[in-house]
Formats: sequence, C-alpha cells, structure tokens
Amino acid sequence: MENAGPASLLLAQIKALGVHLLLDDFGTGYSSLSYLHNFRFDTLKLDRSFVARIDSSGKHAEIVRTILSLARALGMDVVAEGVETPAQVAQLQLLHCDYAQGYYFARPMDAAQLAGLLESRRAWPLPLASASSLLHQPR
Repeated sequence: MENAGPASLLLAQIKALGVHLLLDDFGTGYSSLSYLHNFRFDTLKLDRSFVARIDSSGKHAEIVRTILSLARALGMDVVAEGVETPAQVAQLQLLHCDYAQGYYFARPMDAAQLAGLLESRRAWPLPLASASSLLHQPR
C-alpha cells in the first residue's frame, strides 16, 4: 500500500490486457478493505479461516454473508478457500458462494494427475440445500 499509485496503474494496465485480478486471503493480514478501494479486482478469495468456522455458529456465517454481499455489490466473484467438509459446502451453497476450493474436492496434485481428473469428468457429491432455505437467503 505504500506504493498504491504505481501499483494501481500497473494493475490497470494488466487488466487492459484481459487478465483478471484476484485478491487472495481476503479478510486477513495485508488484504483489507483499502485494497478494494484502491484496486479493481475481479475476484476475492475468502480466507480459509472464515470457511473453517462457517458451520460453528451463526456469527461466522453472517461474516461470510457480509463479505459475499460486499463482493457482489462491487461486481466481484468469490472463491471460498479451505473447504473440507460437506457441512461447509452446504453452508456456502445456502449463501450462494460463487466458487469453492479445498480438500473436499481434491488434494494438491501434479499436472498428470490433474489431466486425469479433468478427463474423468468426475462429479463431486454436493449437499443439497433445501428449497425453503434457499428462498429465504438474500442473494
């Protein structure tokens, strides 16, 4: 942030080339709301610390819901990182999170393993959120 002006200009030039910008670990450390003000990101990666606690209390889900709402208002997608359990997937579905990544889907792999996974066209069993729950969730 100490060189926000030049960094903003450089990122704008990169975006002009058609590259999408992603802000990693949103909500922790150096990724803060000030970055959203100074830079035009396409995607926020919601830090795993929020996802890990999402099914432990309503307070944590509300924080995630607020971040999702902010991202939507700014025209950004959201990737939830660190998804490990069906309960986390179900909660993220209820909150209409755009994307998720984590051990629930796959462990880290090399290029050959990834190619095999893509060729297999594997479908992950996703917990289904009830229709009545979805009707009462803000988008």
